[in-house]
Amino acid sequence: MKSPFERFGFTLVELLVVMAIMAVSLALIFATVGSGLGRKQDRRFAVELGGLLRKARNQAMAGGVPVAVVFSEESRRCWIAEPGEGFVDIPAELEIQALGLLRAENVLYLVFYPDGASSGAELEVVRRGAVLSRIRVDPLTGLALAVVGEGG
Repeated sequence: MKSPFERFGFTLVELLVVMAIMAVSLALIFATVGSGLGRKQDRRFAVELGGLLRKARNQAMAGGVPVAVVFSEESRRCWIAEPGEGFVDIPAELEIQALGLLRAENVLYLVFYPDGASSGAELEVVRRGAVLSRIRVDPLTGLALAVVGEGG
């Protein structure tokens, strides 16, 4: 015969230990997934920026006129300087560091010429001091060559 004081279920301490383990596990999962989403957005921006540079070079060669890509630190956007062209927003946590861009008023710009050449530049997409990607625009060919940084 069984005792009336036989234990069924879990004690409060056991439940608290299980809940603490679950909370730590969920925190680790959310931290990992959250940083992965941020990296995916960073990569998407670098790809969009490379696409914008290629599009500007193609327009210059097809149209027979120089085409500029404008970078505005104030509005945090970059775009092809032609009416009706779209723009790419620079995400808030990212920054573009540039070497060799031309400057006019409050914007920086890069020019692509009809022969395929460009004014040349090296662009770095940076998040919290870590270089995520580096894009070098060759002055002779105008080609945008991307190199993935160590921080991404």
